[in-house]
Amino acid sequence: MSNIAPSFQAINWIACEEQIHRGDGLPTHQIHRINLFDNKVWMATASGLAIYDGEAVRVLNRKNKLLSHGLRSVGEAKAYALICSDSGIDWLNRRNFQVEYQLNTAAKGWGLCEGAAALSPEYFLLGCTKGLNLVELKGATIIHQHSWLEGEYISALASNNHGICLLKSNKSGLWSYQDLQVKPIVSRKLSNLGHCQKIRFTDDQFLITLELGIAILDNLLHVSKVILLPKSLTPVLSFFPVNDDYIWVATSDGLFGCKTDDPVNIVIDKFYLHHKQINDIAMDHSGNLWCASEHSGLFKIPVIEKWINLCEPVSNNSYLSLRKLDQLILVGGTLQSFILDRANEQYKLLTELEQVQVWDLIAAPPLKQIKITGSENTCHELWAATSRGVSILKSPDYEKQDIEFYHPCRCLYFIEHYVLVGSVTGLYLYDRKSSKINPLHYGRDGSVGYVYSIHSVDNLSIYICTLGRGLWRLDWIDRKLEPIDLGADYANIYSVVFQGNDLLAISADDHILKCNGKSFITLYQSSLSVAAWVVEKYDDDSLLLGTSEGLQVLDLKSGEITFTLDQFPNGSYWEFTTSRSIIRINQKVWCGLNDYLSIVDVKQLRDIIPPIQPKIVDLTLGTSSLEIERKLSIKEGDWILKVDLSCHWYWSKSSVKYQYRLLGLSSNWIQLMGNQVILTGLNPGQYLLEVDASCNFSKNQEFFQLLEIDVVPVRKMVFALHMLKKFMNRIFDYFENQKLMRTNRAKLHHLESTIKQRTELLNQANEKLEHQNKILTEMSTTDPLTGLFNRRYFLEQALKEVKRAVRSQLPMCLLMIDIDHFKQYNDHYGHKQGDVCLQQVALKIRRSFNRSSDLTARYGGEEFIVLLAETSLEDAKLAVEKCLQNIRNSGLEHAKSLTASFVTISLGIACETPQYDFDQKSTMEFINSLIEKADKNLYLAKNNGRNTYFVDP
Repeated sequence: MSNIAPSFQAINWIACEEQIHRGDGLPTHQIHRINLFDNKVWMATASGLAIYDGEAVRVLNRKNKLLSHGLRSVGEAKAYALICSDSGIDWLNRRNFQVEYQLNTAAKGWGLCEGAAALSPEYFLLGCTKGLNLVELKGATIIHQHSWLEGEYISALASNNHGICLLKSNKSGLWSYQDLQVKPIVSRKLSNLGHCQKIRFTDDQFLITLELGIAILDNLLHVSKVILLPKSLTPVLSFFPVNDDYIWVATSDGLFGCKTDDPVNIVIDKFYLHHKQINDIAMDHSGNLWCASEHSGLFKIPVIEKWINLCEPVSNNSYLSLRKLDQLILVGGTLQSFILDRANEQYKLLTELEQVQVWDLIAAPPLKQIKITGSENTCHELWAATSRGVSILKSPDYEKQDIEFYHPCRCLYFIEHYVLVGSVTGLYLYDRKSSKINPLHYGRDGSVGYVYSIHSVDNLSIYICTLGRGLWRLDWIDRKLEPIDLGADYANIYSVVFQGNDLLAISADDHILKCNGKSFITLYQSSLSVAAWVVEKYDDDSLLLGTSEGLQVLDLKSGEITFTLDQFPNGSYWEFTTSRSIIRINQKVWCGLNDYLSIVDVKQLRDIIPPIQPKIVDLTLGTSSLEIERKLSIKEGDWILKVDLSCHWYWSKSSVKYQYRLLGLSSNWIQLMGNQVILTGLNPGQYLLEVDASCNFSKNQEFFQLLEIDVVPVRKMVFALHMLKKFMNRIFDYFENQKLMRTNRAKLHHLESTIKQRTELLNQANEKLEHQNKILTEMSTTDPLTGLFNRRYFLEQALKEVKRAVRSQLPMCLLMIDIDHFKQYNDHYGHKQGDVCLQQVALKIRRSFNRSSDLTARYGGEEFIVLLAETSLEDAKLAVEKCLQNIRNSGLEHAKSLTASFVTISLGIACETPQYDFDQKSTMEFINSLIEKADKNLYLAKNNGRNTYFVDP
């Protein structure tokens, strides 16, 4: 390619962040500290303890017998979670979540408890606001053994679980505890890094967060690493080391991934959670990073984001075509097309193709007879199959030249000095030497119809995929087209893939067909109308499918989907739409999606995702929580048993699918909608709960036996009497029912007559109620004086119009209207006549803006507001001038007006096209900004003499 590097722009990669918020069950979005153990995230919040197991959030507070809901931290002990709060410490049983011991440190005069560390199963250090205390659990009592640093605020504790603790005093700094000895930590290496912010113990090392940097101490509290961070990353709120060369740093601005191979030169590699204050971070054993925020809840940076890269060089652009050219990727899109340099992670927009749908973008091989000059490297022509025909971009400046062919095109294929052009109207052959184009027909006049894609390996047999007329083969030597019999009536063929020079598989309607010699067999049938828009070979045993529900891997032997990537990050939607939207480069798969351009390392993802192992995380019998045991014994009766399952921190929220069966009752599998199995009163006997779990990345070949349930009968004599009583009751009920049936026949006829009469009365009442509701609705949406919409209804409808404008990308105009000198009108003619004036002006305004999409409302007093959807500024000006003239022609007398002898109005106009997807908040901000701009222009119209309008030049 020519030397076009200076005009390239850097690619912005999309940060993959997963949020757990109040909608997922968090009691608050303010999380102070987090800790990871028991395959759970334990969160100390201002509204209690929150525990996230990967599927659901459990909240414990004062209702669950905690001392306080204002938590400071959560520590880990052998059998307990140490819940430190404003009131003291709770020893919470980690198996059944019951509080077993409590100590109110505030009541004892020690102050609130900031942190706790277990020295042994019986001895615990408590860091309080008035000193450090050692307590012993002895039987059912708590015994105070010793105190240190009395009067000092101990704000954090960290223990290596072998009797050595690091503690932080807000007054005197860092201290160590060992063998009943508390000593200050003095280190020159730490002295220049400011005050200590946070301490943590993990992976056999102590982590110290300081204002200006970070430090790592070994298991014996010896300083092993100190890093002074740049000012852009200070003050540091928390950090976590991934390895010797990489750390995560949390600040009030967000989360930063930093390369630290040079302690002096810290390089910021990634940036997440923009403008979110991250109080604490920790990493689980799978490599997921968990972040506790001050205002936004819990975040997870999933480990798999290393192997799924997403970018969006152009907003609201769908990526239709990907073609490889050396180190470049040619990308065709719906709004913009560009050249992407994958080595330097930069891209160059092709402005000549702006606002044109490019279905195929390909570099043409140079003709031997034509010399193409440029730089030292070979320059190429770029050919684009677009919705308007075929365009040629010639380097080095990529000036556009259109071929005289005005049919929408979908694909291009170069062979010798010809170009096969696939169009919605058929297949054409373009001669690059003579610049002539001719149709290729089947027989004498038969077109193959809508050509969707063209494929070949050896240039001898070229396969033509069509929509509506099946698969065709073009014999290049004879220029002869012939249909291929696929064994069934498959009208739409999207893509084919080869094994060597032979056909391997075909995407045909909702089927993937496998070539078996000269015949075709069904390898896979999809529930979608299109099984795959694109098919590529992944390896000798599987295919890559680009579908409307994501990227999939199809096993060639079993015909099963073994891998699916459909939503990442959570809430996004992976959708392919063309046969050229996947290319493989080495081990990575480039995907052109409806919303993103993505790069996926499928092999790494399949290797890193571990086998799924479901576990029981909660057992509830009625309203009582049970300890999670392998065996469970329940007396027969009317009870409800709830079994909550989890697979612990999988790649995304709700990514695991569960099914279960209860052997002893049925051998059939039952699919779960969530993660909870509900069992109701079973007959006496023994049952075995088996669970099968799967996710898109990994499918188990085995199921897990999680719970044995023994339903115990009551004593035999009691059971026999109970059954006899039930039998006698049934006999008694039978005779009573016969007697009642005879008695009720007469009553039934009378009841039917009464029901008929009351139904008629009810219908009449409903009609009256509907009429009243209609009146109430009109009253709630309209202004009672003018009959226009009121301000509240206007704002509700305006939100919808903004979202529609985002999709249509058409401008919208907002008008603010005010009656000139209306106060003087009221003072002279009286308020009753003033109301008549408002009604007349409102009528003229409504008639001036009378399209069905025009939205007119009374904004307040003598002010009116109008929203003109899908209207250019020029059209808005014409409508405004018409409105001004209609008001003038009304002839409403205004003797006290300083502008004219009749009533006039002034208008301010604001016009804008929303350029991005709005959420509820930003949509309201956009509306408010338009109102503010129109109101400002209304003020300027009044300053310019009134009886006119003003709009920004």
